[in-house]
Amino acid sequence: MSLSPHEYIHHILDEINFILDQISDIDYDSFVRDPTLKRAFVRSLEIIGEASKKIPEDVRAMQPNKDQSMNGTNRSMIKQGAHVAVVQKQDQRTGKLTEGVIKDILTKSPTHPHGIKVRLESGIVGRVKEISPS
Repeated sequence: MSLSPHEYIHHILDEINFILDQISDIDYDSFVRDPTLKRAFVRSLEIIGEASKKIPEDVRAMQPNKDQSMNGTNRSMIKQGAHVAVVQKQDQRTGKLTEGVIKDILTKSPTHPHGIKVRLESGIVGRVKEISPS
């Protein structure tokens, strides 16, 4: 049985509230020494992750996260001709950004955690890290 996106969001919020309630009156050392609490936190994070994966893309697109919409991880926000800053493969460790205008969008999936891969008009290939406002 599949749940509605609304129900998945409630599961996520329930787990976030559980974690926040548990950490409100505990210090780090107490947390580390409590194997039951550590397992509960891991389980809550698993629930959050699984529920997040089941929220349909069209629902996510209705209210894009500001960070996701401008940081280059959401393909729907990437357009040919847009001015962007990308990180090339050889610059991933340093995080050096190269600016340019998108010629081709190379990533096929709707999102990518490290940025949508594009080819700039200059021929440079990299993952989008920043999108300049139009």
